[in-house]
Amino acid sequence: LESYGIAKLLTRALPEARVGVTVHGARRMADAEAAFSRLERATSQRLGLPLTSYGLLVDDLHVYQAIVAQRPIGMVHPQSPAARSMGDVAKLLLEDARKQMDRVDA
Repeated sequence: LESYGIAKLLTRALPEARVGVTVHGARRMADAEAAFSRLERATSQRLGLPLTSYGLLVDDLHVYQAIVAQRPIGMVHPQSPAARSMGDVAKLLLEDARKQMDRVDA
């Protein structure tokens, strides 16, 4: 509900906005996919807004340790599942941004 509310506020303030979602804290990939599907369905039906999936950020104790240390997860625990997952999400975001820039330049 919170994610839907944020998407709704964002599109009201900036109708041309593109919204992407990274699911965090799911115990299984199937749970993450189900959560994304529910959110995607609601935003599509109610807001006419397509969502982009930016994958899953795995729940990992190292995330919380990095927060307490006030340091980036990739610096504190670079080999942790969460750091690798965050790297995957960052790659997806970068690829998407590059595609958008290519469309603007064309």
